[in-house]
Amino acid sequence: MKRVNLQISKGLHWYVSYRFKILFYLFFTLFPSCLKAQFYSAGVDPASVHWEQVEEDRIRVIFPKGYETQALSVLEKLKEIKKEAVQTIPTKVPPISVILHNQTAESNGFVVWAPKRVEFFTLADQNIYPQDWLNQLATHEFRHVVQISNLRQGLTKVLSVIAGEQAIGAVLGLYIPTWFLEGDAVSFETSYTHTGRGRTPAFFIPYISMLNKYGGFFYEKAVFGSYKHFIPDHYVVGYHLVSYSRFYFGERIWKSVLDRVARRPYSITPFSNGLKRATGMTKFKWYNWSAKQIDAMYREPLVSVKNISHSFSGKKTLPDFVSYRFPHYLNDSMVVVEKTGLSFVPQWVLINRQGKEQRIIYPGYYSLANTSLSKGKLYYTEYKFDKRWTHRLWSDVKELDLATKKKRRVTFKTYAASPSASIFNDNQIAYVEQNKKNEFWIVTKDLSTDHFNRFQSDHDQMLFTPVWSSDSSIVCIALDKERGKYFARLNMKDSSWSMLSPPLFYDINQPLTWNQYIIHRGAYESTEQIYAYDTIEHKTYRVTQEPYEATDPAITDDKLVFSSYTATGYELKEQLLHPSDWIEFPIQGVQWDNAVTQIMTLQESKVITKEDSSQTLDYTIRKYRKITHLFNFHSWAPLYIDVNNATVNSGASAFSQNLLSTSFLSAGYLYDNTEQTGKWILNYQYTGLYPALSFSTTLGDRYMKRYGNWKEFVFNAAIALPFNLTHGPYTEKLTLTASPQFQSIYNVEEHNSGGLVNQNLLSVLYRLEYSRLFRLSTRDLRSSKGQSFFIQYRNAPVADFSYSAFWAASFQSYLPSVWRHHSILAIVQGHHYNGGGLYLSSPIAFPRGYTYQFAENLIRGSIDYTFPICYPDWRLTALLYIKRIKANIFYDGAFAAGNNTIQSLFYDSKGIDIRMDCHVANFLSPIDIGIRFYQLNNGNFINYQLLLAYQLGK
Repeated sequence: MKRVNLQISKGLHWYVSYRFKILFYLFFTLFPSCLKAQFYSAGVDPASVHWEQVEEDRIRVIFPKGYETQALSVLEKLKEIKKEAVQTIPTKVPPISVILHNQTAESNGFVVWAPKRVEFFTLADQNIYPQDWLNQLATHEFRHVVQISNLRQGLTKVLSVIAGEQAIGAVLGLYIPTWFLEGDAVSFETSYTHTGRGRTPAFFIPYISMLNKYGGFFYEKAVFGSYKHFIPDHYVVGYHLVSYSRFYFGERIWKSVLDRVARRPYSITPFSNGLKRATGMTKFKWYNWSAKQIDAMYREPLVSVKNISHSFSGKKTLPDFVSYRFPHYLNDSMVVVEKTGLSFVPQWVLINRQGKEQRIIYPGYYSLANTSLSKGKLYYTEYKFDKRWTHRLWSDVKELDLATKKKRRVTFKTYAASPSASIFNDNQIAYVEQNKKNEFWIVTKDLSTDHFNRFQSDHDQMLFTPVWSSDSSIVCIALDKERGKYFARLNMKDSSWSMLSPPLFYDINQPLTWNQYIIHRGAYESTEQIYAYDTIEHKTYRVTQEPYEATDPAITDDKLVFSSYTATGYELKEQLLHPSDWIEFPIQGVQWDNAVTQIMTLQESKVITKEDSSQTLDYTIRKYRKITHLFNFHSWAPLYIDVNNATVNSGASAFSQNLLSTSFLSAGYLYDNTEQTGKWILNYQYTGLYPALSFSTTLGDRYMKRYGNWKEFVFNAAIALPFNLTHGPYTEKLTLTASPQFQSIYNVEEHNSGGLVNQNLLSVLYRLEYSRLFRLSTRDLRSSKGQSFFIQYRNAPVADFSYSAFWAASFQSYLPSVWRHHSILAIVQGHHYNGGGLYLSSPIAFPRGYTYQFAENLIRGSIDYTFPICYPDWRLTALLYIKRIKANIFYDGAFAAGNNTIQSLFYDSKGIDIRMDCHVANFLSPIDIGIRFYQLNNGNFINYQLLLAYQLGK
């Protein structure tokens, strides 16, 4: 969170009409709140990566050397989608660059418009539905390109001439809801392909269950979330709003809405106005109406058979949202399970049939698809972070001994997933591994000898969730990119693969072998259930009959335990495995559909599944030279915008960020209205080397009544080593920085009353920062435990430069409270100036409520007690949505000494902050606003101070 200090030149308002005044005010004052999101960097790749590029049809793909085949396949898919994605949003797509990152276990993609680019994280996740991961990225993300490209028309196009790419980014951030952007992209991926999230019941069931239980809430709560109830994310909510609008009003409805936003951003609410013109309803009425329609469509029982399962522990559904997933029988009366929720950090717990829980550990960061338990040892995967490079992230198999609660690493710096322990050999596990070229293997490893065997997938197919079979073979899920998922068997004796079921575009996952059956999670109907596939008769049977979803099956003897979804989270269910109770389910067609997906598919005209023809095409692959692509000027403005401090002043500015997000430059001219002087400013940062390098410089005139006029040149540089030491449930970071500063003051007016003289000043700052903080649950206000500190030293290394040497240090300790989400923060900090000379500002603040006063020596201590008061979820018209009210009780005390006027003095303050987390006028960024009541030095007066902060970017 960062405090806001916004200024805007009054001179500009004389040159625009009344409505343009409003638009420019919104653009140049609210836009800085979007800057962090628009000038966005997800991180950097290792400096050792060599990059190449290929371009055609105004699409440029930038990729690591050695990834040529996959890059050409992506380019072909993007060319195909470029023709199809504009059918329902007709627009002209500008040239676009796509950057492929293939060294991170994170599976993701995003589009950013300042600078304009698309980024793919190419390694596939085990939770992907029957869709090739690179095709999924291309389909979903290029739809975003089409959405945003459509904004470059009307007044928004004029603004883009004035301000560059940031203009479209600003209109996008100010007016287009995230639910539409993601909902429309999910709708397109669903209607354009054989699969997509809209054809995966587990994706939309959380929204349906919310409608069934709560009636859907109101618009702001559904869109901006809640701390009181679990709300499905903007992908889920957005898909329903967009898809059902297309179902009722046709495929061009959102084209007309986007056109109105682009042409009339000065109307303040152009999105809602455009929706009202198309449907007769504002976005608020549209949400309420569509929620009723969707609820009515699913009002019939989702599975029209009786429920034959029972709760494992006999516990009733909790009023709060708590989920128990990935259960495994430890014995007949106890299971080990992952527990998560709004109030809980992910943790592994033991739970018995009476509902008594015992926490085992808090694991590290992970993305799970499957886990395994054998002989009291749990196997799962955790991320391993590179110490320096954000885009180098591994996924390793871990072994957790449930008795000793100790973890050990099974793999090291691999891209492993879905470990499965053999029930026939205590020392054998199998897991999926992929490499940087998206090639898949099943790896078997002997844990006693570390000997392993690797079996590559057949025909470069994706592999999922292996499990051992009684004949010592391995059964897993395989994905044929052209035909869908199927059960596959690996014969390890001759490394051969066989197909156990026909490939289909129904999503299947988490297989278990039991007798002649493959027990698995399947998305064959409007809910996902546990099914059994008979490998002899080749028939499929429904095993569970849950209202919403059954997933994560585990078996012991003739019992099945699984996770069943409810509106308040996943609960543990159990039932006997009696094949006579199962219902045969004849699978029809190759994919799941409902009325909405069928209509949307017709609207997109056709579904294409092209074979990869990249090998037969003649493309020119060229080297992408980092040094010649350092600068990429994407935005500018007839005002001086300070991105770091979120301020706007008179002047001009321009911004550059290269496509690899390693080189950042901002330059401009700032006219200071207070001093009536101007100066040139240049800031540059390069993060592509192991040390991050940066510098900034200013040159211009200065004026103060006391000193008169003078000129000033300031140069700052920094070399930093930022280390990410995160492991386990703690986020751990260390940064070492050295930063010299040179200041030259010249052309000083003679005989000025302040005594200012021409002089050159040099200082060097050395700083060490460290933090180790426990991860947060959704409702946590602060970390419940951890430490952070910094220590810095600044001096003038050359005797002729008259700066005083300066020490400063701060230590913070985060302590848990008796009550959940309450936290205690204790801080001790201080500074010391050593010797005479000029004094630089200190990072150590005086107690809250005081204006800063200089002291050569300062020691300060403070303690804060922070806690939530309530989660009201109040909607006060469309202007204000209050999600949480919270308080912070504090006491600050400081001892200052060595002051020129007062040799020693004690300052203290105590008080309370009452604040609330809210959204104002449906603006995406949350606002933290409140009031502070405080008392100084045991005084009789209660003072107050208004507090305002907001979150910049993510």
